[in-house]
Amino acid sequence: MESKDLVAFLSPALVILGWWVVFLNTNRTAKRSEVRNLCDKCVESLAKLDDTLHKEFSKKATEGDISSVYDLESAVVSVLALLEIRTRLLEKKTGVSFISEQSIYELKRKSGNQDNVDEIRDDILDIIEELEEKYNDHYTLSRWRFSEMYMLHTFLWVALVLSIYFVLVKFMCRF
Repeated sequence: MESKDLVAFLSPALVILGWWVVFLNTNRTAKRSEVRNLCDKCVESLAKLDDTLHKEFSKKATEGDISSVYDLESAVVSVLALLEIRTRLLEKKTGVSFISEQSIYELKRKSGNQDNVDEIRDDILDIIEELEEKYNDHYTLSRWRFSEMYMLHTFLWVALVLSIYFVLVKFMCRF
């Protein structure tokens, strides 16, 4: 293989390698965005449930008009069914369980008693905190590609690859 053939092969190979890196980075970014979107929807559903419990059930308890157990159960279980679906989806995408099944089970169990409204609200806040912690642990900010040094790392890698390319081209053109 002549040096000109190697140079002619090296340029397209570097372009293909560059596009492959861009493709992987784009997929990683899209996946992270989808996971964040699902987490936000879970938090939004739980926050709405918490708001509903606060407005409806604590208000009726102070007025002396206690809602039936079925109203409480239906309010909690309908949100939890959607939450379970989203949790499974998150687990399929990442391999990590963002909300434990035990937490969801505890909410279902407590929804059968009107006296547990405050405990349910506390558990909802705990689940939101658990979800955010697991997201942050999975997509930790300490990884080098998300650190403050990301630009420097990228620049150095690009400079290294281009330097190797130009040295090889210069070396091959001598022959």
